[in-house]
Amino acid sequence: MDLVVLLICECLLILFGIYMIHSFLNQTPFYPSSIKELDKLIKEGKIKLPGENENKDIRFIDIGSGDGRFVLWAINRGFEAHGIEFNPFLFLISQLKIIFRGLSKKGRILRKNFHKHKYHNYNIAYIFLFSQDMDKLQGKLYKEMPKGSLIISNTFKFSDIEPDYSVSKFHIYTVK
Repeated sequence: MDLVVLLICECLLILFGIYMIHSFLNQTPFYPSSIKELDKLIKEGKIKLPGENENKDIRFIDIGSGDGRFVLWAINRGFEAHGIEFNPFLFLISQLKIIFRGLSKKGRILRKNFHKHKYHNYNIAYIFLFSQDMDKLQGKLYKEMPKGSLIISNTFKFSDIEPDYSVSKFHIYTVK
């Protein structure tokens, strides 16, 4: 029994090491965001989501979705939600969360490069990426997302465009 526990611990340690090396080499660190703060700002009316009170279909995308917490948050608000995650470990964890909660019809995680994804179907994008990645994505989002769509950026800003407004660490942009 002790040998089995030891082997499991060693395997987990090896997997964690591979995850850390992958994250470092691909510059995809995982830094979890707090849903509570964003939810509070929305409830207080400081961040207004497009179409939420008009019973419109809201399609949400989390770019760099990590462990999937914001995708699950969006599904629980009644949105159709997708996440894009490049890191294979985080992709697996977040996709399994959705599957085990029986939410596969409402959302999913895509393991792909977010620069190659098409954003024309989404009217809310949540981003928590480094500045250099945001700047590469800026033109694509503004070109592909429908007018009036909302981009919520956590911490980092686009360097060429000022946000419409900022609340706490969130920067809000409206696609025009």
